[in-house]
Amino acid sequence: MRLLLIRHGSAEMNQDDDLRPLTEAGRQEAAIIAGWIKKLPFEQPTIWHSEKVRAKEAAGIILETTGWESKLSEVPGLSPSSPVDVMATRIAAEDSDLVIVGHMPFMSSMASELVTRSSSHSYWNFETCAALYLERAGTDQWVVCGFTMPSQL
Repeated sequence: MRLLLIRHGSAEMNQDDDLRPLTEAGRQEAAIIAGWIKKLPFEQPTIWHSEKVRAKEAAGIILETTGWESKLSEVPGLSPSSPVDVMATRIAAEDSDLVIVGHMPFMSSMASELVTRSSSHSYWNFETCAALYLERAGTDQWVVCGFTMPSQL
């Protein structure tokens, strides 16, 4: 199983955090990271995103750019302050490739939980539209295959 953890792109500043859309720069960031993702060996992955508009928009751009025929799924538990242990259990139950589009600090904590089995210290700096590519190497064991962000591409 392959897994991508992606932070959404730059978003507008609105009073209602749930409704903040991507900026034009954020849409470009999502398209750039999707170009990198398109070269990875993912085949029709399941795509989860948070309930926030900016994550759904980023997931849609990634889906369109990669040409996957996957469907987008809004999944509870991907908010910035959601506990990572619940989502780690859900991820462990998955067999097919998975792409998750979410937020900080959740993405950094989730990455640390999966790779080191501890979310208490964050090892990953997820700038906007940063993506961490992992492959499962055994039960509850993940190998880091790549990490990048639009500014590096």
